[in-house]
Amino acid sequence: FNSKFASLTIIFFRESAKIKEKLATCEKVIVEQKEKNKQLLLKLAVYEQKEKKHQQETKDWSEERNKIENQLQRERGLNIQSAQQFTKVEEELLKLEKANRDLAECLEKRKKYRLRLCVDTTA
Repeated sequence: FNSKFASLTIIFFRESAKIKEKLATCEKVIVEQKEKNKQLLLKLAVYEQKEKKHQQETKDWSEERNKIENQLQRERGLNIQSAQQFTKVEEELLKLEKANRDLAECLEKRKKYRLRLCVDTTA
C-alpha cells in the first residue's frame, strides 16, 4: 500500500507541475496576444485616419488595412484558442486540487489509523 501510495503521490505532483506549467504558458500567450491586439488596433486606427486624409491613396491603404484586419482576425482566433486551452487547464488544475485534498484527507485518516494501531498494540 505504501509504495503504491508513494507512486501515486509522485505521479500526482508531476502531473500537477505539468498542468501548472501549461497554465503559465497559456497565461503568457494570452497576455502576448492581448498586447498584439492592442498594437494592431492602434495601427488600424492610424491607417483609418490616413485613409481619410489621403483619398487618392485609398487603394494602397485599403490593401494594407485588409492585411492588418486579417492578421487581427488570426490573432483573435488565437486568443479564443488560448482562452479555451486556459479554461481546460484550469479545470484540470481544479480536479487535481480536489484530488490533492482527498489525498491529504486519506493521509490524515491513515495517520490516525496508525496511531490507533500503535495505541492498541501497546495497550
